[in-house]
This record gives sequence, C-alpha cells and structure tokens, in this order.
Amino acid sequence: MSRPLNASYETVPKSARAKHIRNVYMDLSGWLPKYIDEQVLQYAGSVLSDKVMFGTDYPMIHPDEWLESFAAHTDYDEATQRRLLFENAAEFFGL
Repeated sequence: MSRPLNASYETVPKSARAKHIRNVYMDLSGWLPKYIDEQVLQYAGSVLSDKVMFGTDYPMIHPDEWLESFAAHTDYDEATQRRLLFENAAEFFGL
C-alpha cells in the first residue's frame, strides 16, 4: 500500500524518504504554496517531482486559490507542473 506524506507538517528530511521508498509519496495540501517551505518546493520541483502530488484541503482552501498561489510562488517548467498537478496522482491511483 502506498503512503502519502503531507508537506505541511513533514520536514524535508522526512519527505525525502519518498525518493528512496517506492510506495511513499508526498502531497502539497494543507497550505497555500506561498506558505510551504522553500526547500520543500525546491525538492518537489526537482528530485521528488515524480513523487509529489497536488492537494488543496477543500473546502478550507479552494482549488482556484491554491492554483493561483502555485503559479505565483513556483517557477516549475510545464512538464513538472503536469507531473505535480495530475500525472503523479493519476499514476498513484491507477487512472
């Protein structure tokens, strides 16, 4: 069974487990991207880009608000954005 990690309360070293453990993933829910630690966002866009997925904590954070913050506070290329916002979750859930 796969186990998601939440970036809002996990530290970077704990989140880095996702890179080395096949069934561990990380989601970016619980906080707007402008409040997520810069190092977590850096890892999400680089070494963990295949193990991180989008999340909003709706209804507390509306998806539109989260996506606006994501666009304003990250500079990921289009391929990385696709992985984080859709492809990783699709793979995780077998869609």
